[in-house]
Amino acid sequence: MSAETSWLPRVAWFLSGQAVSLIGSSVVAYAVVWHVALTTHDVVGFTVVAFAAMVPQGLMSLVGGVWADRFSRKALVIGADAVVALVTVALAVAVLSGNESLWLLTGALVLRGIGGGVQVPAVAAILPSITPAKHLLRVNSVFGSVQAAVLLVVPAVAAVLLVVWDMGWILFVDVATAAVAIAILAVLTVPPTAQAPAVLPDTAPAADEPAGLGTATAAGQAHAPGAAGGMGPAWRFVLSHPGLRRTGWLVLVMTGLVMPGAMLAPVVVVRLYGDSTVLLAAVEIGYAGAFIVGGLILAAWGGMKNRMTMMLVVTAAWAGFTVMQGVVPWALVYVALWIPWGLVGPGLVTVSTTVMQQETPAHLLGRVMGLLQVVMLLVTPVVLLAVAPLVAVVEPRAFLVVSGVAGLVATAVLARRAPPLFAPDELSTGGPAAGAG
Repeated sequence: MSAETSWLPRVAWFLSGQAVSLIGSSVVAYAVVWHVALTTHDVVGFTVVAFAAMVPQGLMSLVGGVWADRFSRKALVIGADAVVALVTVALAVAVLSGNESLWLLTGALVLRGIGGGVQVPAVAAILPSITPAKHLLRVNSVFGSVQAAVLLVVPAVAAVLLVVWDMGWILFVDVATAAVAIAILAVLTVPPTAQAPAVLPDTAPAADEPAGLGTATAAGQAHAPGAAGGMGPAWRFVLSHPGLRRTGWLVLVMTGLVMPGAMLAPVVVVRLYGDSTVLLAAVEIGYAGAFIVGGLILAAWGGMKNRMTMMLVVTAAWAGFTVMQGVVPWALVYVALWIPWGLVGPGLVTVSTTVMQQETPAHLLGRVMGLLQVVMLLVTPVVLLAVAPLVAVVEPRAFLVVSGVAGLVATAVLARRAPPLFAPDELSTGGPAAGAG
């Protein structure tokens, strides 16, 4: 194997283990939520359980990010998987003994979400340490497609298992997949967690100096405090980096203005086109299937050289599709619009993650990825809870149009003097650095 590809087997094994772990966790999460819905018919209980893993994981990502910069990231991933597996075993024993109370299931999902909050920032910080920078977007794109494929198949698997197995035995699926993921990671060599470099106050760049892939990282390494500083150094680094600051705003536009309309797809379908499970299934399959294809296309293509331009284009496209979904009167067109939604999706979701990984100094990476997880996991549910009373009385089309137009306006504002973020290949051959903005 050539030196150019010697990194591939380790990355492939690492991501394979994480994919196996994701399969088990997703099967159990879907099974628990559906089990509660089918056995209680309680909308409030269903909502509580549905948010029980998402919100704790988002909050715990702040702590998990700090830990990922302070302790062994490999140990954190293995430990989180092991603890979640033990919690799942305890839950399985309780369920098989006849205890299926809502609060027991909710508590178990909360603990599982806390484990995910520790694990995800560590995984996101490990990947750039074992993947060459010029291949990172492609690797993230392929893994994003794998994740989308898992989420496309898992609901059907969970539904089948609920028919043929008792809930208690389904829980052991997660235990088995966690054991496989732990075994794979245990034998892989992962670079040690980077330590904060010494402070060099005389090397600070001017406020208007371009901050490219190389210069931003060098500046961050020279000036950012160590892990003992908690989340503060990561927050200050993102705010001081023009490209990452703008990327963060684009992610906020996506999660706060565009994604709430997407999450309301079941409400839109039922209220506008009738109680059609076929249409609901078509929405899920169309979006997830297109996202898989879009991720593979991005992996083969490599994306635009200017990552900022790509994120702006995709954010505007998503907002535009949202407006169109609110305007079209035909159910089939509404469903069909989910296909371009998914195709371009990796251009924002995957690219934003990749630029965060590439632009952030190694000793801050866990915390920055923890911040990104908070935005990705918490902003959309908070917005949905805030607008739920409004959506109950307002025409869904109006909500989609307003949120889409707001997304377009916000994207147009962010596009003004947007600092470029160039791909590593271009920077390594003398391409322009990211400008201030």
